[in-house]
Parts: sequence; structure tokens; C-alpha cells
Amino acid sequence: MDGNGIRVDFDGATLVVTPTNAVATALFGDRLVVRRADVASATLTDAAPLRSGRLEILLADGARHRLRFSAEQQPAFADLTALLQPGAVLLHGTGSFDQPVAGESHYSAALRALAGTGTGERATVAELRPEPDNPHDPDAVQVLIDDRTVGYLPRAAASAYQPALRQVTTALCRARLWWTYDHRELGFLASVSLDLADPAEALPLNEPDPAPHVALPPGRTYPLRNAYLENLAEVLAKAYLPGRALVYGSLHAEGSAVAVRVDGRRVGELPESTSARFAPVIRDFAAAGLTCYAEVSLTGNAQEVEARLKLAAPEDLPCHDDPVKWTRAVHHLTELADACTRTAASPVHTLPVRELWVAGDILSTPGDLDTITVGLVVDLPSVPWLTTPPGAHHWSAATRLSRGPFTPYWRTSPVWNHRIHRPALIWDGETKHDTLTAIADGAAESVRLPEPTEDDLRARVAEEAAVSLAALREASTVYGEKRWQPGKLDPRADALWEAAEGYLDLRTAAEKLDLTV
Repeated sequence: MDGNGIRVDFDGATLVVTPTNAVATALFGDRLVVRRADVASATLTDAAPLRSGRLEILLADGARHRLRFSAEQQPAFADLTALLQPGAVLLHGTGSFDQPVAGESHYSAALRALAGTGTGERATVAELRPEPDNPHDPDAVQVLIDDRTVGYLPRAAASAYQPALRQVTTALCRARLWWTYDHRELGFLASVSLDLADPAEALPLNEPDPAPHVALPPGRTYPLRNAYLENLAEVLAKAYLPGRALVYGSLHAEGSAVAVRVDGRRVGELPESTSARFAPVIRDFAAAGLTCYAEVSLTGNAQEVEARLKLAAPEDLPCHDDPVKWTRAVHHLTELADACTRTAASPVHTLPVRELWVAGDILSTPGDLDTITVGLVVDLPSVPWLTTPPGAHHWSAATRLSRGPFTPYWRTSPVWNHRIHRPALIWDGETKHDTLTAIADGAAESVRLPEPTEDDLRARVAEEAAVSLAALREASTVYGEKRWQPGKLDPRADALWEAAEGYLDLRTAAEKLDLTV
């Protein structure tokens, strides 16, 4: 996230502040690195119309650092302040936000206070607070946002997460709040969903070393060979759930093998063929002075322990500059279509996505790709060009769209326009396997929409421009009304920017067609 002259990254264990202007460089040098364990206190001072906000971090050794931010940036810094509080621990998640919260209807007042206007969503941090004196369930767990109760964990989940919650003073997790004031029967409706990993893996037993490192994203699992049973059993003995645990392992390219160490002790290595795929990436990071870390899932007992490394494919790792391989791109599309099917059946996800289309270079001659262009058709009255409908961020996280090599466009039907040229339908409630096969074979021409006539294209651009201009005027009005009022301004600023970008893009398309809009 960005502050005034700074870029701030926090992985749950280490805070890294990177200056982006000369003033911040004078204050922090090339970068400031703060270990979460060294923070004695974190205090937030709100931003005002003519004054920056301030996050003041006091370290155990007496050092003090002040990070400044604007009113638009304050929500992200408020969440960071919560994460830095002494005793607070951010529980591990998967990025899916698929853990529902029960009893939200009883906390409508609190949800209204947290919600914005109209229909929208916000990413935030929730506290999970056990309630052992609850007369109905001693395992009850309150869910709080900004110190307001918004519901409880469902009974089964509350029981399952008790062992993890007992390990920490204050348990936090990432959360998404969605709301609307336009529900047909209730008027106001809100829901909260949480990003929580499996109970056995919600609280890793260790953290990456605070020295410069990169935490590689999880993906498929790879069993470790030549495992060091004594070292693994010693780690697993510390698990809060018997026989299961999650740890961070450091990765080291040693000859033809990639060795994995936990807290400096070797626990195994990747198979030879897998090592050959990952070793170049690990060496690249090592050359830049960064140690790679990845999640390791442990299962077993003192006599036998299975260790599996969770790691995304090499082409999906950060700082991996190679284009997306053709076969890998088709695989990504297939996974996204499957995710569409799952979310369509889930009551947690309220965004009505009805169709998934693909366009761009993947429909031409097979070869490496810079991105995969997709169009997502939603059942809403309108989605102005280049804007993001309410609920889209939640949906993107659940389907992992935001983590893939995709350039998404949110659409209402019809999906095509001046940029989404002759797309192919991938999913409309069921996956179109024939289309995916044709794309994989380089024969996508047979599954694409026909070429629009010039009159059709002119009509389409004119229609979208009218919708886009109306959206721009509305977003500008809302921004003007809220500009100097208390509250979070960044969602309105984002909406204004998106509407402006969409309208300007359509104006450019109209000029090329000698069309007045």
C-alpha cells in the first residue's frame, strides 16, 4: 500500500517501508525494515482535510518511526495499525474469503456504521475473540471489525479454531465486508466473510527470518524426499493440533537439488525434476540478496512425518519475467472456469457472474503470452466500461482471478466491444470444454464470435459511451459531495477514476470511428 512518499509492505512478520521521494529517503534511507516482534506500540492519528494522518511506531529499543498518509489512504493504515498492536497475530489465510460469519442480522447497526453508501464492499481486518463465558456455547467466537461485533463464527468453525486461538493474545484475520441498501425485502443487507486457512494451518509454527527475503506464493504441493525425520518430528511436536502443522521453510539451490530448511535445519529436498524447474528462480533471488521462503505442510507423528511444500508454478512466481506459456494459459483458463462453477453455487458470493469469455492473443497462433484477457458478464443493469461492480474484489479473491495472469473486464451482455474483439465463450454455468480444446490446439477461430459490422461497432461504442458518461457524472457528483466530509473517501475516488478512464477510452474509440459522443 502507498503512503505519503512511501510504499509499505507487511507480510505479518516484517514491515518494509520503501521511500518513493527525496523527503522519505532522507527520513528512512534506502528502506526501513521493522520486525513485528520489535514493535512496542502503534498509534494512529486520523488524517484531516488539510493535514496528513500519521502512524507512529514505537520500537522496544526506543526508536520511533512516523509514517504519513492521506485521508484516502487511511483505511489501509488503520488496518496496519491493528496488525501491529502488541500481542496481535494475523491468522493464516488462503485468499479465498470463504469462511462465513453467523448472526450478522443481529448486528445490523454495527454493520451500517461500518458500511459506506449504496452498494459496495471493503477489505479490512477482523478480530476473532473467544467468549468462554458464553451461556449458549463455551467455544463461541465473536467476530469484530473496528471493535464492533458483527457476528460469530459458526459453531463448528468456532470449535475447530479453538486450539489456534488459545495460542495467541489477540487473533486477527483478513475480512471482506459487503453491503447494499437496495435489498428487495430488507432494504439494508450486509455480510462478512473471512480469509482463514484450515484450522491446523491457521497459525504457522514459525516465521521467515527477518533478514531480506521473499515469501513465495503457495500453489500445488510437492512432497519432500530424503526427509530428515528427526528434524521434522521435532518441529511437528510443537504443533497445537496433534499430528498436523504448517511451517515456513527456506529454499536453497544446492547443486542439482533444492534443499528445504526449517529454522536453519535441513528437513528434505525437492525431487530432481522439480528442483530443476525451481532452482533458476531461487538462484535469481539469492543473487539479489533475498532468501526464498515457502509454506511446508506437515502431517504425521514421531515415527513418520510427511512434508509437502506448497509452491506456485515457476512462471507464476513474483519477479519471474518470462511470458505465460501457451499450455499454462489454457490451464489457467480451465481453473478459472471451474472456480466460476464453485462460486456460482456458494451463498457467500453475491456477485451474479453469468458468463466467462476470453479474448486477445490466446485466440490466435499458439505462443507465449503477456496476459490472458477475459470478460466476465454479470447480471446487473449496467457496468460502465472499465469500472468494477460491487462484490468484484471479493469474487476475484475467491476464484483467484486476482492472482492469475489475467486482464479482466467486467461486462453486461453483450460482452464484445472495441477492445474485446471476437471473444470465445468459456463458461456460462458449465465449462465449455470443446472451446478450451480448440484454444489449446490453436484452432480458436471456429469458436469465436463473428466479426461485427462497422455499423454494429459504431452503435456499440455510442451506447457504451452514453452509459459511461452518465457514470462519470454520477461518480463526480458523489465525490464532490463527500470530498470534505468525514469518512473513507478512497472508494469514491477509485470509482471516479475508473469511470473517467472508461469514458476517455471510449472517446478515443469513437474518434477513430469518426463518431461523435
